[in-house]
Amino acid sequence: MGKFCAKCGAELQEGIKFCAKCGTPVETVPVEEVKPATEAPVKEEASSASNQGNDLKNQATQVADDLLKKGNELAGNLTDQAKKDPKKFGIVCGAVVLALIVIICIAASGGKKKPVKTFMKGIEKQDAEKVAYSMFPKKFYESMADETDQDLEDLMDDLEDNLEDSDVKIKSYKFRKMEKMDEDDADDFEDLIELYEDRADYDLDINYKKVYTCKIRVKAREDGETNNETLEFYVYKSHGKWYAINTVMLLF
Repeated sequence: MGKFCAKCGAELQEGIKFCAKCGTPVETVPVEEVKPATEAPVKEEASSASNQGNDLKNQATQVADDLLKKGNELAGNLTDQAKKDPKKFGIVCGAVVLALIVIICIAASGGKKKPVKTFMKGIEKQDAEKVAYSMFPKKFYESMADETDQDLEDLMDDLEDNLEDSDVKIKSYKFRKMEKMDEDDADDFEDLIELYEDRADYDLDINYKKVYTCKIRVKAREDGETNNETLEFYVYKSHGKWYAINTVMLLF
């Protein structure tokens, strides 16, 4: 039966006193007793990983069970409350509905700013379509093109030429105020809308009680000079979508 080094496992020749590979004094060990050094650790690591996986699975299951239990308890409590005190339960539900309405109003406020942002981006990029469609619906321009015997593309080209001639570079802008239109502005806005509707032969279908005025502070460069100005917009909803008309920019 061969002999092997007890430390490194190298085969030993007969009669030597030290291992030729590692120098360890010779102690004979039967070959069948020499086992790979990594066998036991590998089995132990695999077993440990399996145990950890089972622990995580059990924890996840427990969390899911706890959440389901709490959800059932909450549903049961609400049902019991509704039976015991329907009036109080209705007040609680009313408060929840009110909170949802507030959230919806906040979201709607963000929607009113969107056409103003699109208009400013259109000016910055000299993008005629962004500017145009931030002010009126596309169908408005299609009707305008028919009334003036033009193609919609020609109409946009004319607007783009105007934007390029203006040579305005937007540096930055900031919203200052957004509020419902007051009576002083109402007449001017109605006259402006009537002018556009007549020229395009298109009904914008505006609820004048829900029109807003918006002011933004703009830093822009024009003709080599940088100036700060306040721009004003009428923000309105037409056929379910928000638009913004700049009070000093007449398209046609």
